[in-house]
Parts: sequence; C-alpha cells; structure tokens
Amino acid sequence: MSKNIGYIRISTDNQDLKNQKHSILDYCNSKRLGSIDFIEVKLVLGNLTKIEKLKS
Repeated sequence: MSKNIGYIRISTDNQDLKNQKHSILDYCNSKRLGSIDFIEVKLVLGNLTKIEKLKS
C-alpha cells in the first residue's frame, strides 16, 4: 500500500495550518486515498522555526 503524506507550510501570520490540513484531508477523502501523515513547516521571516511530523 502506498503512503500518503500531506505537506503543510506557512510563512506568514495570515496563513492557517488547520485550513490547509482540512483541504488536504477533503481531497484525500474524495479520492479515497486512505490514511495520511502530515509534515507541518512553520517559517517566520524566512527562518525555519519548527518542523513537525504528525500522523492523523
């Protein structure tokens, strides 16, 4: 079985991780892709501040 990974990256305060994650989940559900792991990257002014790998 293939592994599905959602990559979420925000670089401004106007972007929202939850909205991006929701959109990816909607897409995967509509295509019946199964479970998905997420990689979340938060950047502030071009500096990498935090990387998280989450399993949904």
